Amino acid sequence: MEINLKYASLSVWQEVSKKVKDAAVFIDEPAAECLSWHGGVHLLLDAGARSVREFSSFEKGDGAKKAVFIVSSPLTGQTRFVLRDLISDNSFEHSILVTSCSPAVLTLATTGI
Repeated sequence: MEINLKYASLSVWQEVSKKVKDAAVFIDEPAAECLSWHGGVHLLLDAGARSVREFSSFEKGDGAKKAVFIVSSPLTGQTRFVLRDLISDNSFEHSILVTSCSPAVLTLATTGI
């Protein structure tokens, strides 16, 4: 079975773009680099994102009621702190977390089991 890597990656970003309508999107640097190969920020803005910002404690959602967080690492350490800061410093009513980590990796990283 042959899988085209470019197509597989693009199909993931197309699925992510279905989730960003009317959302403030926060994306970490590795995910942003990957996105740059598949249409960049315009892919998300054309899909209806209100804004696309760095995944950082210093960013704001500018009044958006929905947030989409795109991260490339497990939810531990600094990533967890930034996510907590972004959620607590804004008044999101709905949030979606997209990560490149499988559920097994997330469980191992957070529980050690």
